[in-house]
Amino acid sequence: MRLLVDEREVRLDRPTLAAAISAGAGDAESRGRIVVEVRADGVTLAERDIESAPDVPGSFKEISVTTVSRGELASGVLLAAAAALGDLEAAQRHVADQIVATRLEPAAAGLQEVLTVWQSVREACDQVCVLLGVDLHELAAGAGAPDAGRGALEGLTAALAGVRASVQAQDWSGLADILTDELTDLAAEWRDLLGAISEVVSTPDR
Repeated sequence: MRLLVDEREVRLDRPTLAAAISAGAGDAESRGRIVVEVRADGVTLAERDIESAPDVPGSFKEISVTTVSRGELASGVLLAAAAALGDLEAAQRHVADQIVATRLEPAAAGLQEVLTVWQSVREACDQVCVLLGVDLHELAAGAGAPDAGRGALEGLTAALAGVRASVQAQDWSGLADILTDELTDLAAEWRDLLGAISEVVSTPDR
């Protein structure tokens, strides 16, 4: 069995799938990198197959491991979040239009989808911060926007609190205004901020 990590051959102690995966992960860790794909004879292994890999000699001839730097992984996460925010601006306006037209049932479903996207964006930022060992303010400062990180967080917290208050008070006009004004502006701000940060952290050596 042959083990390749980023197209470099790595020595194997035992010709088993489990040993190859372990050696690949160890090599990646020693270089400060993260495994993102494992292929066995050209076939990508699912996470469950990796976790349950047998530690007995098998029929595989070549195990190929692909890794990325923490910065490259973080950049990919941030770009995906930024792309979701691009779609969110139109979605928020659509929900607001439904509210104005008193189509409250579909508006409620749409609002839940909007809030889910915002939650996923925040979770993506948290994951990146943990991955890189810094907070959003530091990342924003590194991207040349020292005040943008704090402003984006505070603005989003306030806007989402306004959404909750409007729903509880059944203030549909106020909710529509938050969606079309505050949250739409915030979606653009967050998209630009995450895009700028992704460029800074994307270096393979980070």
